[in-house]
Amino acid sequence: MNPTRTTAVGKKGSGGATCEWALLCAAEGQECPLDAAGYNLFAPPAPVLTPDSFYHRRFRRRAGAGIAVSEFRVPVALEQTIRRPKAPTPKAIRVVGPSATRYARGMSWRRSWRNAREATRLAGAVVYERLETGLVFNPMSGAAMQDPYPLYRKLREADPIHRSRAAHGWVLFRHADCAAVLRDPRFSADDRNRNTAEQERRAAIEDGLADPEANREPIMLRSDPPGHTRLRAIVSKAFTPRAIAAWEPRVEEITHHLLDELVQRPRFELIREFAVPLPVTIIAEMLGVPSEDHATFRRWSNHLVGFLDPAASPGPAALKQTVEEFRAFMGGIAAERRREPRDDLMTALVQAEEAGDRLSENELLSTLALLLAAGNETTSNLIGNSVLALLRNPQQAARIRAEPEAMDGAIEELLRWDSPVQFTMRIPTEDLDFEGHRFEKGQQIILVLGSANRDPGIYERAEELDLGRKENRHLAFGFGIHFCLGAQLARVEARVALGALLERLPGLRLEPQEIRWRRLSFLRGLETLEVAG
Repeated sequence: MNPTRTTAVGKKGSGGATCEWALLCAAEGQECPLDAAGYNLFAPPAPVLTPDSFYHRRFRRRAGAGIAVSEFRVPVALEQTIRRPKAPTPKAIRVVGPSATRYARGMSWRRSWRNAREATRLAGAVVYERLETGLVFNPMSGAAMQDPYPLYRKLREADPIHRSRAAHGWVLFRHADCAAVLRDPRFSADDRNRNTAEQERRAAIEDGLADPEANREPIMLRSDPPGHTRLRAIVSKAFTPRAIAAWEPRVEEITHHLLDELVQRPRFELIREFAVPLPVTIIAEMLGVPSEDHATFRRWSNHLVGFLDPAASPGPAALKQTVEEFRAFMGGIAAERRREPRDDLMTALVQAEEAGDRLSENELLSTLALLLAAGNETTSNLIGNSVLALLRNPQQAARIRAEPEAMDGAIEELLRWDSPVQFTMRIPTEDLDFEGHRFEKGQQIILVLGSANRDPGIYERAEELDLGRKENRHLAFGFGIHFCLGAQLARVEARVALGALLERLPGLRLEPQEIRWRRLSFLRGLETLEVAG
């Protein structure tokens, strides 16, 4: 991309809000993976505005002095709105690329305008951020998508508490700082406390993803005490160590069933054929979903991840349809379990109570969606990232083959090394001082767990993969009251999956290929991984 040209790109995002990292690539004059994949909402044939045009002048004024913008492409709908206010506006702008149809649906001119306005804001924020700190945090750049750890290291050393105006707040890179925020009750997990929350809600309502009259209570992952304490106390009764241990034989059975066919072939694609179907099948069976509905269940899982990572969303229309389908289907199963209880997780959830209190219907369905999205996504990414790490470090793979009893410790090191969850977020509920910096109420505080897990202040040889590492205090599953409820299930699935792969495929190796990572921001996982046995 020509550095004097700023092309604003859109997103695969939820709530109608623009993906800041994708637009940040554009504002910096970098190629963005979202743009390369064809999700450029401002691609030709949108007109190029002349230097004296209204929008170009506004862009220059907002961007600040010193930024060169020779071209700025805007959607046809937006250009028509500016030049001819009374002209009819198309319902959707033209999107190019392999998934054009999916992303064009529901793309209103209002959303196009929001994206253009956000691009303007980000261009100015990038300039200000670079002038203010000398660095810009952009995890969606091409280089960072392939390997974010050099960027983390640079910022951790030079500016560990980094002011990011693009992110409306701060970005933290050190282990101690991230852990301190996660255990401090002055920091909220509730999105509604962000300064931009009302603006994002209005955007979600415009896109049909939010009902203005609906209950706005957050999911457990985004709730604070006392609501979070109540929800977790009820739900945790279905996730006791005994309950998870009872599923290990079934995890082993499904793992070997998948491998029975794969070991017969000279090569296979590990993510699609092994890492994804294993956790999806497990959670589907735990919830009592019939086997004939597993394919639909997998599609819902892929879409619902958009609530955890905006870059993974299929778009407003598809996300809304998925939520409606999921709630209707799972609500039916829940009603059936109330009438006829079974020995499964769904029954445990509908029957679980704390001091006579049970989950409401909305709380139950929100929890089920969280379990599906978070459980499947993080575990499949953990398996894929771990296999890649082992095949790139054959001495470590040989070590664990020779000492299978050390697999539990190896899983912890693999979680530290390339965590499936790279960021989490908190919001100060009051103005406060933190390590010499002033955090303001409502700002977004991004905690880079991937950086914290490689902090040399905590780990010796932090940049080395060492499956024999002791005292592994990683933050891959979070910390404090929001520590991942499904952590033990993820550990069981990863331990069984990696153990079976190494045992049944002793010659497992990478095929020649370009390693491709999924276009995610908060999460990290492989698109594909071709291996040979």
